[in-house]
Amino acid sequence: MNKNRSFDEQYNHLLLNKDKVKLNPYWVLGFVDAEGTFGSLITKSSPALTHSVKDGERVKGEKRLEKIVTRSRFSISQSTHDVFILQHIKNFFNAGYLDPKETEIDTLALAPRLRARGRGLKNVKIVLFTIIPLPKALYLFSIIILC
Repeated sequence: MNKNRSFDEQYNHLLLNKDKVKLNPYWVLGFVDAEGTFGSLITKSSPALTHSVKDGERVKGEKRLEKIVTRSRFSISQSTHDVFILQHIKNFFNAGYLDPKETEIDTLALAPRLRARGRGLKNVKIVLFTIIPLPKALYLFSIIILC
């Protein structure tokens, strides 16, 4: 549908209609199931020495314990001309940021306008995914159970 449109036509079409978009949670669920990625990273923090000052001199203290650090990531990748869809998804979750790749932007002057930042995944509507399981997850779960 958008293959024959120029980058500017695609971008401006979405810009003119951006306020008319209301995302249905089921649509978001399907979009995330098809295009989304969830990931987690678990690492240990490096142990650090505590330092104190005694009689004007710095004294090494005890080693602090290592901490387990977890980071969660949820991402969706799309073509640059679909930036307004991603902005609406970002607003739906009230979290995240948009980070276009320079190789996909036809007009680099637009790139700084596309970057937006938000809060992390602390208060995200992850409840959506617990109430309505992702179809792909149900399929994979059924394969594991049946094998």
